[in-house]
Amino acid sequence: MSQHSDNQYSYTKGIRFSLKHCRGSLPEPDAVAKPDLAKLCEAGRHLAEALERFIYLPESENAEALARDSRGEYRPSHDVRINKTWLKQFFKVDFYDQRQARRQRTHELHQFPYALQGIARWREEWYKKLDELEKADKAALHDQTRRSDIASLLLQLSRRDQFPLIREFAADARHKNEPNPLPTYVEAVEAQLQTALAEYAPSQGAGVVVAAASLNYYTVNKKPKQYYDDKIGELKNRYDKLAKSYEEMKVKKARQKSRLLELMLGERLILNQIQNDSELNLFHNTQDRACLEEVYELTRKISRLTAELNEHQSRHSAGTDHYRSLKGKLQGVKKERGFYFIKQTRDKHHNNYLRDWWIYCEDYRKKAMEFGKLKAQLRGLEKERQESQQLRYWAVFLRRKEQLSLCCIPL
Repeated sequence: MSQHSDNQYSYTKGIRFSLKHCRGSLPEPDAVAKPDLAKLCEAGRHLAEALERFIYLPESENAEALARDSRGEYRPSHDVRINKTWLKQFFKVDFYDQRQARRQRTHELHQFPYALQGIARWREEWYKKLDELEKADKAALHDQTRRSDIASLLLQLSRRDQFPLIREFAADARHKNEPNPLPTYVEAVEAQLQTALAEYAPSQGAGVVVAAASLNYYTVNKKPKQYYDDKIGELKNRYDKLAKSYEEMKVKKARQKSRLLELMLGERLILNQIQNDSELNLFHNTQDRACLEEVYELTRKISRLTAELNEHQSRHSAGTDHYRSLKGKLQGVKKERGFYFIKQTRDKHHNNYLRDWWIYCEDYRKKAMEFGKLKAQLRGLEKERQESQQLRYWAVFLRRKEQLSLCCIPL
């Protein structure tokens, strides 16, 4: 059996080697960007601060400070949604331990305490490693342990539960009312981190790109694919117009719902005030009057349950049976109120929904899908063009006696 296996299968090896410049037009090693650990630490702290502002609620009186609960922990925002692929990738056991149905692609982040705890652990470890890296960078250059300490810290920052955790979070997270600023901070950190790894841990890092070359023979006569500026320009113009329209609809949708729920907190519901408010034109349909009255009653009930829950939490532990009962009731009432903002039949006697609001949300959903497809199309086109333009060489290995060279021939 082993002989048959030897004949049927072959073993391949992955090799890593460092290139030393010999001659030619490729960039000299000195021309490659050198790592700046101070900039890496600065970019890392900016990333952590941006993450905090993105997923936690600010203090009402101070937008720069973050709100804390009675236990001193940051209060998460209910407007942040996360793709379930991120939860399954980094919190697989916890995700599948929960018995709730997870058919939706995205979920509100605050519903997953284990994810928030994982982010809190990341923040604590991230700041700690950045401080240690900054300290190691300031050590004397002749210190024998300096380079090994820096390499060790860089590898720890690259661990799966460190930078990759937040890099994937930035790609999969969305905010209901604001654009996601995290990818910009992630790109800054990744660029500095890869450059530093190439210098201090070359056997572990991805290296620094000097040139793009192919070892396949078919690239000998291959030329970079031509992309006409008018075609890309046309797509970008469509994207800019669609992005503006999409953001306007997104802001209008969020503001009108927030404004409506603010009015619902009054002592009594004044329907004429809603009908005459120009900022609430999505709720002017006369057929929605009965729905608005029911939404008002549910909003008042939510307000009372929230006050009771906060009072109980301030006096007792959050793990009591009464606390869990109140929280379950609160979630049930919120879910019931949410049915009025979507066209969903609860039973044959109860199929009320806010009609103009639902029509607007359907238009918004179609606009969001069109915007997402165009964004992906443009991003793929740009990536393909960049890769095509970067592939400028056909590479072959040359051996002279004991010396092995990689020769890059311009296409």
